[in-house]
Amino acid sequence: MATKRVQEICAVLVRLAAPDLSPKQLFDAVRQEFPEATRKEIVRAAFLAVITTADVDCNKARKLQSFALAERPVAGTEI
Repeated sequence: MATKRVQEICAVLVRLAAPDLSPKQLFDAVRQEFPEATRKEIVRAAFLAVITTADVDCNKARKLQSFALAERPVAGTEI
């Protein structure tokens, strides 16, 4: 179950996701609104955003999926 903060970050990701933003730009934009958010929370929110937008906006869901995959940790590293 997603926490309230992850849900709030999810809403911001859905609002901010645009085709012209790189994953770093999107991450930085989220960090401006949630400076205390951890990378783990942002990645979880991104995957939640993919799930919630997949039926409504396929292009936005693909952008969010690319972001979530780019920001997730590499195997063997800790968030």
